[in-house]
Amino acid sequence: MVKVATGEQMREIDKYTIETLGIPGIVLMENAALSVVNQIISRGNFKSAVVFAGSGNNGGDGFAIARHLFNKGYDIKVFVLNNMSSIKGDAKINLDILFKMGVYVMEVSQKENLKFAEKSVKECDVIIDAIFGTGFKGEVRGITKDVIDIINGAKKYVVSVDIPSGVEADTGKVYGTCVKADLTITFQLPKIGLVVHPGLDMVGELIVSDIGIPQQAINTQDIKIVLNDQETASKCFLKREENTHKGTYGKALIIAGSRGMTGAAVMAATSCLRTGAGLVYLAVPDDVLNSVEGMALEVVKIGYSRFEDLYEHIANCDAIAIGPGMGQSEAAGSIISKVIEASHRPMVLDADALNFLSRNQDLLKFIKAPFIVTPHPGEMARLINATVEQVQSDRINVALEFAQRYKSITVLKGSRTIIASDKGVVINTTGNPGMATAGSGDVLTGIITGLLALGCEPLLAATGGVFLHGMAGDIAKEKNGEYGMIAGDIIKYIPEAIKKLQEK
Repeated sequence: MVKVATGEQMREIDKYTIETLGIPGIVLMENAALSVVNQIISRGNFKSAVVFAGSGNNGGDGFAIARHLFNKGYDIKVFVLNNMSSIKGDAKINLDILFKMGVYVMEVSQKENLKFAEKSVKECDVIIDAIFGTGFKGEVRGITKDVIDIINGAKKYVVSVDIPSGVEADTGKVYGTCVKADLTITFQLPKIGLVVHPGLDMVGELIVSDIGIPQQAINTQDIKIVLNDQETASKCFLKREENTHKGTYGKALIIAGSRGMTGAAVMAATSCLRTGAGLVYLAVPDDVLNSVEGMALEVVKIGYSRFEDLYEHIANCDAIAIGPGMGQSEAAGSIISKVIEASHRPMVLDADALNFLSRNQDLLKFIKAPFIVTPHPGEMARLINATVEQVQSDRINVALEFAQRYKSITVLKGSRTIIASDKGVVINTTGNPGMATAGSGDVLTGIITGLLALGCEPLLAATGGVFLHGMAGDIAKEKNGEYGMIAGDIIKYIPEAIKKLQEK
């Protein structure tokens, strides 16, 4: 998995590379500039560029980029958004070279200077944003805000250097004005703000460019956030041996459903089977058993009216899911409580199980088995007594703190689903807005439960399950588009997604 750094971690990596390993900063700057130039050249027949540069190393990257493009025959104009006398170090070296080469450089520190900058933007082919780097925090103000408004209004191809100016590298937060790029080239490692919303929405296409920082330098930082990937998910699906049977591939018990909500139960059970579990038992209340008998023919159905009806199945299964469509009655709460207290098998707690736990949080401290919670933002808000807005504004830390407090694996659903555990955080990279549809979460519960039944360790089941779920949704999008996608479409394409993972 690819590591995802904070701004501070990246600065420490740079520092170690320069001061301990002895690779000069200007060499890294040159490598960074060349990587941007090569990406620009590969993307179109551009002949002119405007570079907006700040006074730090991000601006220094911009100066070096301008030099290389000038050497390749581009018409180049550079606008510096700070007092040029404040520019120091490697950035100053690259700025001085531009002056000696005769490249057009103009300081834009007053509104009167904006007119020519705006005219130049209208006439250029590509805009290069090298204003703020990973150290930026807060809100863009003053002349820089005016410049960014010009960039965003120009309808030109925009390239951001390392990070779009206005995005906070550590959080992805954007306060007001921010460059909306078509392409962002970040250096050595992606930054958190580039891979979570709302910063992600400003990035466009993301390229992670190796600028020659040794792995030894990266290893000096204890980076615990990574991107989910196909290679990791593929570990869930080993080649099946010839001499095996359904018992080889695990028994899953899914306790779900209630009057009017049998669909949630059936979707969870079906997706569990589609993921590869050998036997899936679906336990529903007695009064809806007849309703599900004709659905999901391959699933074994169990009716229950009391906990004792489930005990034998709990003892004999390999994995349990509980919650989808159970409702919030007193009877449902009693079953949820007793199953959670009794089980020694890995569990997935979803939907109404989470709603029950939000009112009975002490129960979380007494769970004996490894467990995975799969809340959407509303359910997570109830679990931690917060608002949805508070959850969404700090998704990584919310999920991580919950996972650490209750020793759970926490899957905070949504665009760029977060999987948190005591080992750190995984940010998912699959899925699309078409999956924002009723039942999609039930499908995910079934997938993760199926992987647990197959014998995957809980963290792998969660990360692999989330990736597979999004991948199946992406295949559904390719086939039919986002509008009109239903949860059943995701189930339909689980086998094709698994096949792709195995090919990898």
